[in-house]
Amino acid sequence: MDQQTIEPELEPTICMGERPDQLPMAIQSGILKSLGINLYTNLGKVIVEFIANAYDADADHVWISIPHERIAEERARAKAEGDAATAAAEAAAVGQGDLGLIEAPAMPPPTHTPLNLEALFETLPADVQVVIEDDGHGMTWEEVRDRFLPLNRQRRADLKGREVVLTSPGGRFVMGRKGVGKLAGFGAALTVEVWTKRKGDTSATIITLADEDLNHAGSIHNVRVPVRYEDDLDPDKQGTRVTLSRLKADATRDTMERIRKVITKSFHAIRPDDFSIKVNGDRLEFELPEYEFVFPTEFTRESIAAGARQQASVVVPGVGNLSFSYYVGFLPRSHGGGEERGATIYCNNRLAAGPALF
Repeated sequence: MDQQTIEPELEPTICMGERPDQLPMAIQSGILKSLGINLYTNLGKVIVEFIANAYDADADHVWISIPHERIAEERARAKAEGDAATAAAEAAAVGQGDLGLIEAPAMPPPTHTPLNLEALFETLPADVQVVIEDDGHGMTWEEVRDRFLPLNRQRRADLKGREVVLTSPGGRFVMGRKGVGKLAGFGAALTVEVWTKRKGDTSATIITLADEDLNHAGSIHNVRVPVRYEDDLDPDKQGTRVTLSRLKADATRDTMERIRKVITKSFHAIRPDDFSIKVNGDRLEFELPEYEFVFPTEFTRESIAAGARQQASVVVPGVGNLSFSYYVGFLPRSHGGGEERGATIYCNNRLAAGPALF
């Protein structure tokens, strides 16, 4: 009789009924897209985030290209096609009722246009693109890997995790903090391409973030971002270019006037001579409003526009003496209403909060 090898029976790590002292926490890749959609709901807010990135990269200029006429045409086409499909479906349902296939009581004709929810999910053609380009310091491929792609990287933290790195290499107080701005594009588009180059390099790094890649990878650890390179470039050229394509029809509903207003309001405290923002070739102007009262009282609208600020400090327990500069401007009662009323707070040249009613 042949001898049989009997393998020892392995004991299970956790016996039946035993409660573990640890449970796994799965982070699905869909959270990446959700952050972009939930935080940035329209094209204006998306663009603001990339402008802030350009500012933190010490750019002098940022150029924004928005094909608004083409966007309007494609949105109208998408709505017309959706309306036609809805009407055809209703007509088919009525026809089936006439044939006796569906027994339905006589219904009065609709008094309103039926909802066309499909139009909200329509994607514009891939060649309809919004481009945000700057002349900031750009990134090498290593910096894209180590600084841009990591989610929630605390850019203000030092090696010990303390939030003390408050300025850019050029001395600007940085606007970015949480490290999720890279996902802003998914609030308005399904594809985000980033082209970036450091001065002195002869090649650029190009990565493509696609909605389907981020949403269908399962675990966040399995997301692989395709990268390619453009070689033989001028070593003096530097900067970053973000291209948004496969735009969402619903996220591009704002007019150009509204988009410009969102941008100017977000960066109201920046002087154009320090940081130029152009939209479709036109430079945005950040004019201060006519204040009814200003504190400190010796300040004027002109001096504030020239950069005048009151110097002050406050003692923070456990930290020390924190220095800062400020001014407070009060608008006349006749200024705006509704969403325009309340306190608007700017910090580091960017809209931080408000308007919040007092």
